[in-house]
Amino acid sequence: MREREPGQEALVKSFEGFLMKHFRVDEPEILHKAELKSLHNILGLLKQKYLEGKNLFSDEELQKMFDEFGPGISVVNNPFTQKDNFSHLLKAGVQNRRTLSIGCGIAPYEVFLASQGIIREEIVALDFTQSILDGGRMLAANAGVTNIRFKNANGTQLDYHEEFGQVWLIDSLSWIPHWRECLRRTTKTVECDGTLLISYQKDFGVATVKEVEVADIILKSGLDLTTLYHFNETDEFPRTFIAAKRVEARPDQLLVVSSF
Repeated sequence: MREREPGQEALVKSFEGFLMKHFRVDEPEILHKAELKSLHNILGLLKQKYLEGKNLFSDEELQKMFDEFGPGISVVNNPFTQKDNFSHLLKAGVQNRRTLSIGCGIAPYEVFLASQGIIREEIVALDFTQSILDGGRMLAANAGVTNIRFKNANGTQLDYHEEFGQVWLIDSLSWIPHWRECLRRTTKTVECDGTLLISYQKDFGVATVKEVEVADIILKSGLDLTTLYHFNETDEFPRTFIAAKRVEARPDQLLVVSSF
């Protein structure tokens, strides 16, 4: 794993301060009571599904669940428990390039990086739950960030006609029922010399993401796999971090269509 570059430690500390300010908690690891209740309810539903032998939600079931619990579901992607995620993003190399974030949730990483002027180009932040996006818009407004375009969209249903310098799936892939299709479509958005960064938790979410399949989809898309490692391996739900880069333009570039 690459050593942290100068200034990254300070950024991680600053990110923690940003979270403390905007998420109304008294100290790290203590979650807002409403969010904690929401998480408890969500995990209860997940447990029930697994006990029933069903490890996959339909889009309709997932949408209903997310809508019911509202912005509180953002705790599933809670930045306090995932401060390491931010550190690994920095290690992979965050650049001032037009960015696509799929399954952004309330977008704490995106808002913070934009607020610090690290990403000044446009950030397109997608999530398919409107109430969560509303929380992201509020977070961006409170931080004075204006370069994030939040869009209510399902990553498995879109075709992309735009390309981006960096594309993120940060703790969202295992929450997308048809994650393979989403990943195939996502790889098409990475422009030449662009990067794809993926982080996901093992066995936590509505779908089981298999590392070997992720790597296979990435390589078949024409991207070079540059990084694959695990972290927080002692946690109940260890994480996998994957980075890939497109070094040549896609031959099917002109065939990709659709619409942000």
